[in-house]
Amino acid sequence: MTCGSERTGAVAAAVALTIASLPGVALRLTAQSGTPAEVAAKLTGRWKLNTELTPTSTKPGRGRGGPGGAASLASASAPVQRGGRGGGGGGGGGQPGDASAPLMAEEVAAQAALSTLHQVPIELTIEASAESVTFREPRGEWHFTIDGKTSTMAVPGGTLRSKSRWDRGTLHQEFSSAQRKLVKLWSVDANDRLVLVEKVESVTFNSESKAVFDRQ
Repeated sequence: MTCGSERTGAVAAAVALTIASLPGVALRLTAQSGTPAEVAAKLTGRWKLNTELTPTSTKPGRGRGGPGGAASLASASAPVQRGGRGGGGGGGGGQPGDASAPLMAEEVAAQAALSTLHQVPIELTIEASAESVTFREPRGEWHFTIDGKTSTMAVPGGTLRSKSRWDRGTLHQEFSSAQRKLVKLWSVDANDRLVLVEKVESVTFNSESKAVFDRQ
């Protein structure tokens, strides 16, 4: 090996060592390199909400812990600034997604279902594989195919669109109506805790909340 090659190798080794020593970098790289089957195996199990690590809403729910043993999470929300449309004044009924327009019955039902999905269970069981995932908790059981394709989900009085896919070390789920979308991001951290990040997106506001579960 020439002197130049030795210097190049030394520099590369130093860079690699520096990156590995940065707080959290090596851990993130390891988590991101997991296959869907490996991530699914980590998600699988019985989980209980860690109330100390999960910020909850100060607004009381119906009964202790909300309906069906679910918790209301504290959300960081921000209004969405909507620019005006060009071309003059407004007409009769509002455009789809216009907060001033009355909601159709199907949209009301779909948004009610999204609100239920947004509530976090106190306890749940997850059975996951690379191709599918099942959630079981006091309010019911939900089964999803993990293929990144949009499917229809029947709810009382209406329907939702749902989609589940793997995003490196995270199970990414989307549930949406015509005017609102709920995103759920499931992952397992370095302490073997289940972390759920929920994002609500609509034409008038966005919010984000987080829940942490301990393995049982």
